[in-house]
Amino acid sequence: MLDRRVFSGLLFFCVYSLQVFGSEDFSENSLRATRFTSEQKINIDGDLNEEIWNDVNLENSEKFIQRVPENGAKSNYRSSVKVIYDDFAIYVGAKLFDPNPSEIPVEIGQRDNRGLNSDYFGVFFDTYAKGQNAFGFQVTSANVQADVYYTQSGGDTNWDAVWSSEVKITDEGWQIEMKIPYSALRFPENNIQNWKVNFMRRIRETNEESYWNFVDNSISGFVNQFGRLEGLKNIKPPVRLQLYPFVGYVGVVEPNGRMSNQASFGMDLKYGLSDAFTLDMSLIPDFSQVQSDNVVLNLSPFEVKYAENRPFFTEGIELFDKNGLFYSRRIGQASGEIAGEYSDLDSTAIFPGDPPLINSLKISGRTKGGLGIGFLNAVTNRTEMTVINTETGKRRNVTVDPYTNFNVMVVDQNLKNNSNFSVINTNVTRGEAGRDANVTGAEIRLRDKKNRFQFYGFGALSNVWENNANGERVLDQGFSYQISASKISGNLRYGVNRSVESDNYDINDLGFLRAPNDFNHSAFIGYEKFNRFGIFNRAEAYVSASYNMLYEPRVFTRASINASAWAQTTSFWSFSWNASYRPIGENDYFEPRVEGRFFNKPENLNTGINIRSDSRKRVSFSLNGGFWTLPERDQFDNWVSISPSFRVSNSLSLNYNLSYLQVRNEYGFVNLGESHDDDFNIYFGRRDRTEINNTIFARYTFNPKMFFTIRARHYLSNANYEEFFELGKDGNMKDTEFGDISENNSSEYDVNFNSFNVDFVYSWQFAPGSFLTFSWKDAAIEQTNVVQSSYRDNLDGILESGHTNNFSLKLTYFLDYLSIRKMFNKS
Repeated sequence: MLDRRVFSGLLFFCVYSLQVFGSEDFSENSLRATRFTSEQKINIDGDLNEEIWNDVNLENSEKFIQRVPENGAKSNYRSSVKVIYDDFAIYVGAKLFDPNPSEIPVEIGQRDNRGLNSDYFGVFFDTYAKGQNAFGFQVTSANVQADVYYTQSGGDTNWDAVWSSEVKITDEGWQIEMKIPYSALRFPENNIQNWKVNFMRRIRETNEESYWNFVDNSISGFVNQFGRLEGLKNIKPPVRLQLYPFVGYVGVVEPNGRMSNQASFGMDLKYGLSDAFTLDMSLIPDFSQVQSDNVVLNLSPFEVKYAENRPFFTEGIELFDKNGLFYSRRIGQASGEIAGEYSDLDSTAIFPGDPPLINSLKISGRTKGGLGIGFLNAVTNRTEMTVINTETGKRRNVTVDPYTNFNVMVVDQNLKNNSNFSVINTNVTRGEAGRDANVTGAEIRLRDKKNRFQFYGFGALSNVWENNANGERVLDQGFSYQISASKISGNLRYGVNRSVESDNYDINDLGFLRAPNDFNHSAFIGYEKFNRFGIFNRAEAYVSASYNMLYEPRVFTRASINASAWAQTTSFWSFSWNASYRPIGENDYFEPRVEGRFFNKPENLNTGINIRSDSRKRVSFSLNGGFWTLPERDQFDNWVSISPSFRVSNSLSLNYNLSYLQVRNEYGFVNLGESHDDDFNIYFGRRDRTEINNTIFARYTFNPKMFFTIRARHYLSNANYEEFFELGKDGNMKDTEFGDISENNSSEYDVNFNSFNVDFVYSWQFAPGSFLTFSWKDAAIEQTNVVQSSYRDNLDGILESGHTNNFSLKLTYFLDYLSIRKMFNKS
């Protein structure tokens, strides 16, 4: 009955949406680009004093409209933009008028830092005029560059291009001059180019963000609200061959004092296979300078998802980001489970660590017809574990990870009205009869012409092959699907959703899924106010509800009602609130770690608030706090975090984060006992937990091309058990003889976990796209079953424990085929 109602509602929604589809287009401004010849020399110096700039007409270049804080209002400050081009690049010149030029903020920072206390100017090119993808180039009033590649999923800030810019403060405001080589863009090989374009200005003093072609906050999407760029013709996509050879040195000092070092070399390559497609390849990759993970103590049944920091796997992967099917951290990740099989009374195992990456490549791009294609391949090396017999001293090697090949293939077709259809396939093939996996998924997103309504559908099939106890190859198949319909624009927004994951749906060889076996229905409704009212610039409020069951067997797990609100004042302070209420006791089928068993959680409630002060001030902060309570079991959790920021000068900034979590009377899994004919003994414990996270970050910028950062993090988490139980088949606690609590209220299952990291990075861009980088990483992890209640004792203990220090020096030089050719032509 519920299924029929949901699908009937979805069908009615889609039919209603089609009936209200309009025929209006978004309003578009137009701007003409002016061509100039190589004889008319131009210097990128921010002056805009060349004759060619004076010859360009300013018509339609000064119509900037606010997006925030007053959606749709005319910009308070005048701005003018000009665009010229030649055979090699497109140039943008802008005059941004300001009544108080001497007060324009000019904080400097590292590239791509969009949180600086500076004014901004940006240009965005939709070179295929499809309203879905765009290249963005931004410059601050201190000439700090930022670039981003926009897709339907958002902006990829890890995308980096090589281009030039200069700024100049004048008596009237400030000016920008930008040179963007065609090698930094992708566009069709047509005599007449039909591009979409937009320009953005952010005025830090008033927090105004305005656009040349109005980007309406009430309309979903960004690229679909661009204007037209006319006059571009007879330009050709260049040969795009860019090499990034590097040499490096890595030194490691281990906790036992043993030192090791090695020289490294390799190369990253970018090659334009056509006007649309690019090959990226990394030969002998070096990831020694990647930021340390924020390691945490994990007592849950689910895997912790850590952020990807390796450059090759963060840039240009937006095409592969489909419903969790691709999680790049799987590439080069060891299973780590086999070592335990050989660590017993008669032997010890030396685990080799993660398998090294031999090489990786990706091909991606989109044709002028809107067809996007992405292919990624990576190969990791074989690793072996050394097993030592403790009695005889005999050693033997056991394969931990065989040679492994990872493949991802995506085809994505743009459709009308910012819609799309895509298919993705991921494949993991392991040697030596290892586990193989293949997952295929498809998604469709349909929107009306006004971009008000959206219908979304997704489906995937997972296949995993493993050897059983008899050595036979066995296939395990699972599936997932999702269907939703929603109103995505306007003040009033709402939607319904259904998502299903079968019990054997498994994508974790190359994707990420904390747990399958879910059958969910949800709905939401919300209202957003985009214009100033009273003391507020903008506000929104949402209410949602969800109902979850297991897919197999079809039994209830949880139901929740959720509410949230957010508002920003005219003084640019923001306030948010959220709450979630589960009125029916939930059945947790994952915490027991045994299929078919569940843990009952009675009615519970959580709520929290967040306050952010005005970030324009020299000192600003974010404050977050809340609680979670389960009254029937007297469980009460509370948390608080504060993150102050201090801008010491335009070059130096300091950030600090302190978070504290206190959990009282939590019931959680402890141990899996002996198995019986039909079941296991499952033991739980009532525990108190404390979690403290201290992070300090400092950045000093000498100039936009040279900076250093230092980040120190201490993480403490402990769990102190006060009572043990056996989990009954009804999901509740039973008395047990398991576990002992000593007189000082401790047990062998207590956990005291400390993690400490320091990351220091110095970077100098000594030439376009070329960097000299030095990094130092200090790391230590310590875990015992003796809980230390004193924070000072924990900090002293981790500082005095064995640390691993990693030093890395890396020189990367950018070589561009076009620049080299032009240099030889001049010679």
